[in-house]
Amino acid sequence: MKFRIANSELRMTPGRLAKNSSFEIRHLKFAAAFTLLEVMIASGILFLCLFAILQLLSSSLRGARILQRTTVDAGMRAGEL
Repeated sequence: MKFRIANSELRMTPGRLAKNSSFEIRHLKFAAAFTLLEVMIASGILFLCLFAILQLLSSSLRGARILQRTTVDAGMRAGEL
């Protein structure tokens, strides 16, 4: 099995590593993870987009509700009497 990490190569044999095992394993663990700052920025962007979509949906529903309201005019009132 081969893993390529930033121009270095790690070869694994069944049960053992062919190179310096402790350095390569640590390097592999850190290369595959996101930093806390990256996760926080991605979360902020995600929540910003979600709230923008929710605001757009809310205003669209409010507009549709306003369009559905009927106004009472004199002819409708006279028809009820």
